[in-house]
Amino acid sequence: MNSKHSDDLPTLTTVPCPLCDSVFATHRHLSEHCAKNHSDDDSTGRPQDFTFHKEIFENYNLYKEWYDKMCDLHATSFFCRASKKDSAVSYMRCHRSGEGVPQGEVRAKTSKKRHRYCSAYLNVYVRKDGSVLAEGCFGHIGHEIDEALLNWTEEQIEYLKLMLQEYTTDFIIRKMRKDHSAKTSKLYFVTKKDLWNISTRYNLTPGVRAKEDMASVAMRELERNPDDGIRFLLIITPLQVRWLQQYGNKGVSLDDTHNLTKYTLSDEAAFNNRLTEVLTYLRNKECLQMVQYLQKEYLGQEKIRKWASFNRKGAVMSTSMFGERWHLRLKQEKLKRKANARADFVIDVLIKAVNELAEDYEVAVGHVVAQLRTMYHK
Repeated sequence: MNSKHSDDLPTLTTVPCPLCDSVFATHRHLSEHCAKNHSDDDSTGRPQDFTFHKEIFENYNLYKEWYDKMCDLHATSFFCRASKKDSAVSYMRCHRSGEGVPQGEVRAKTSKKRHRYCSAYLNVYVRKDGSVLAEGCFGHIGHEIDEALLNWTEEQIEYLKLMLQEYTTDFIIRKMRKDHSAKTSKLYFVTKKDLWNISTRYNLTPGVRAKEDMASVAMRELERNPDDGIRFLLIITPLQVRWLQQYGNKGVSLDDTHNLTKYTLSDEAAFNNRLTEVLTYLRNKECLQMVQYLQKEYLGQEKIRKWASFNRKGAVMSTSMFGERWHLRLKQEKLKRKANARADFVIDVLIKAVNELAEDYEVAVGHVVAQLRTMYHK
């Protein structure tokens, strides 16, 4: 329920029917007219109930429970057209109704509004004793019923916030499609843009500490969190240190990838310049064999073919076995196939991924051990 206050709402309004030339003084008269004359004219393909409701609740919580139930039952969202000052009166109207777009105004997005008036409305009066009087109708006229165009409810936003703290956007969308396959809930129609907007609005984007990503990275570095493992421009978490101590003698795979952030770090000319400095240093130290090796392996015309794993037939390990598989998972699962992500977000993903990889490895080892035990006891 969105709020839009207005002080100049007239006490008497002419309310035309969207389907005929009839004009009424109030929304209640319009809804009664629709119940009598247009119950079979509905163009939405879904029957509408134009019953007039007048309910009294002991407190606001009971009213809110009823309100949420009725909105869900009738696929309805309201916005607050006006609230009188110094009183607890709210005039709520169907979110598909309202002023049309002025002629000549260009909109980048199609409006949800179809007609200025709809028969769905609710007038809410909060009394001094805390009780609530609600009068209105939940039947619609003049527009189709489309759950995808409903406003997000507070409960739905809270649910998605909890999901965003635990799962990826792809998983959330798949789950919403499965759990609400009847398409009677706004949750079925959730998009990545919706989830991103919620993450941004409620500061749920991991690793983001400032508007500019590099400023955010600097703030994280200043936190000096030992679990982050940030050492100068190198990140080695405590778990990675243990891995190096335990398995480093068997081999270390190093590889890089591209287009994770908007910053270009690979530069062929810069690489050649620095390598020339190294070669000059080695010549001065008379390390000629090392010079010949570097020139042959890194500066020759066949260097790409030499570096590529498909050409190293006798290699005991290649980056394709580990590095490339991780790069694929990083880009598709963690970064949602988005190039040029924020640097602070990428860093947060990489730091958290260490423990995730360790857990995946532990589970995989557990399965292997279980299979071996089964084979041993056969």
